[in-house]
Amino acid sequence: MNWQNVNSFAQLSFLINSYQHGNASIINEIKNGLLNYCNTIINVQNANGLNVAMSPGDYNWGSNSEVLNKAILLIAANHLTGNQLYLNGALSQLNYILGTNAHNISFVTGVGDKYPMKPHHRQSIADGILEPIPGLLVGGPDQYLSDNVLTARFNSSTPPALCYADDENSYASNEVAINWNAPLVFVSGFFNGADNKVSIKEKESEMPLNFKLGQNYPNPFNPETTINYSIPHQNSGNNNLINYGSSVQNISLKIYDTLGRELMTLVNDYYTPGTYSVNLNLNSFAAGVYFYRLIAGNFSETKKMLLLK
Repeated sequence: MNWQNVNSFAQLSFLINSYQHGNASIINEIKNGLLNYCNTIINVQNANGLNVAMSPGDYNWGSNSEVLNKAILLIAANHLTGNQLYLNGALSQLNYILGTNAHNISFVTGVGDKYPMKPHHRQSIADGILEPIPGLLVGGPDQYLSDNVLTARFNSSTPPALCYADDENSYASNEVAINWNAPLVFVSGFFNGADNKVSIKEKESEMPLNFKLGQNYPNPFNPETTINYSIPHQNSGNNNLINYGSSVQNISLKIYDTLGRELMTLVNDYYTPGTYSVNLNLNSFAAGVYFYRLIAGNFSETKKMLLLK
């Protein structure tokens, strides 16, 4: 998966978003292909001393992004099956990036005790600060020695996993790129919030079944209060829901006075199903009665609140 090969992204998107209601034949074909490939990834990990799905020949320009892209596929496989084996495999891929590699370093600047100090990144080079900008994933080992720094230090006999140089001129092993950082954000973000992971069906059962606008609390208030609202899952059967994948169109939450004049917009954006809250401060408003209204497609609900001063 990369900017030159986006068909995998399209297939994952179709598979995840159509899993419950799409064409069964297409879904099964994509799912079986994904699981077969992920099983291969696990087998390669088991044969690798560092427990990473990288074989000789895989260490090319930007190899670290390949490591993380495989982790994304493993996460998707776990999401669809609940098989812990895939989740453990994805974590092993991330561990490689963060230090379980032949160089015993984190390939992410500013993360860990030892990390790249001289990435091929103009902003980090030019800012006059010794430390590089944090959070950048460098490309990683390139066994094909695609720049002069690598050809000067290594040769065809060098083990592929060792062909890396922390040198700002080694663009083939120490460059940074947004399409490499993207899978890092996905995978690290996933595991950062993975403590409460549940299965697909459990997730759907926890989703709201209907739109709901809660009463603000506290009420009366001065000057702060909180408003909760819920957006139902797309499979809830609610005809008021306008779907774009798993998103809802035009979720808006606004405040009005007793004459119906719009005073403030709290929410005006696309939101996925779930329960949300908005903290509100009306310190600049006069005491009195106000109304707040939630609008989503054909759904609309209004509630009253009282500001005291």
